[in-house]
Amino acid sequence: ASLLYIIPMATCQSLFAEGSHSEMELKVHLKKAIKIISIIIIPAIIVTFLFGNYILLTFGKEYSYEGFILLKLLSISGVFISIDTIGGTILKIKHKIKLLILLSLTCTTIILSLSVFFIKMNLFGIVGVGIGWIVGQGTLSIIYLFLAKRF
Repeated sequence: ASLLYIIPMATCQSLFAEGSHSEMELKVHLKKAIKIISIIIIPAIIVTFLFGNYILLTFGKEYSYEGFILLKLLSISGVFISIDTIGGTILKIKHKIKLLILLSLTCTTIILSLSVFFIKMNLFGIVGVGIGWIVGQGTLSIIYLFLAKRF
């Protein structure tokens, strides 16, 4: 699933370079970045959903079963990672580093808290970590979408 996350990260490096050079054209570059990320990540998520279990079979049948559920959750979070990466890039361009750090810390706290909770309570197994991950990233995405109206 981490291969999926490379897509928004690489695209946003270009967005950061272009946006830092000319904030006047940030909306144009932002639209291009969203389009590129969407065109690549959505099919990649679909392929992961359809064929991920076969790839995981190379690690064994039991690993494939539990791992595939986790892989699906992590794949879905690719959408949230994309939003979060774009939002973080915009905050960097706008020199809102303190806010970026605060939001990253919030996301990390949610992910770690839920993951530890699910593990300690013996809920969901390793899938609980995936649930914590998707809730943390989803929460951060909602915050970024809310902030997008302000910037």
